[in-house]
Amino acid sequence: LTQRTLIRRFTQGSFENGGRLWNGFWQKVKKVRRRDALTIDGEEAVELDYGQAGPRILYGIAGVPVPEGDLYAIPGFHGYRDGVKRGFAAMMSADRRLVRTPKEIKARFGPGHTMAKFVAAVEAHHRPVAPLFFTGIGHRIQRIESDILVSTLLALIDRGITALPIHDAVMVPRSAASTARDIMMETFLAVAEVEGAVSSHPPDLFSPP
Repeated sequence: LTQRTLIRRFTQGSFENGGRLWNGFWQKVKKVRRRDALTIDGEEAVELDYGQAGPRILYGIAGVPVPEGDLYAIPGFHGYRDGVKRGFAAMMSADRRLVRTPKEIKARFGPGHTMAKFVAAVEAHHRPVAPLFFTGIGHRIQRIESDILVSTLLALIDRGITALPIHDAVMVPRSAASTARDIMMETFLAVAEVEGAVSSHPPDLFSPP
């Protein structure tokens, strides 16, 4: 519990790539345990996540509006969202066209869902940003994502709110959830230049009483 000093890990030998925050003890705790048992200043801690951060930042880089709905809802691949997320990330990070399906992605697709079919489906569904796939842009996207998190944390500190970062999410006291969400949305728009999306755990955190 004393491991609270964070470090930023950059990638590809450049401060322009990567930059995610690591090393906090809470990042090593299993998600279920972290969500159910962690408290901040004696108060229940809730988790606020940036939804579909990578694809949204990609649209921001391209300078085109983000489509409505779930960006991971790829026709022909419904029911395989975890595989879609991983496949999408692979397409953004790779610097050459993927031919074979990586094992960690293949295990999350159904029979007959090859990487070639997936790539074609994603490029067709996200045609405005298709030219950016397989350019290695994923490392730049991680830098933008990490800058958003750092800016969010600094803004929360200015408001006197303790927050624990987890890559594209933060844990805050329940009483600060609404303020934290507003700050997250404002920061995402300011840095990525597109609207963000924030989800919560518990999922009904922002539902009317």
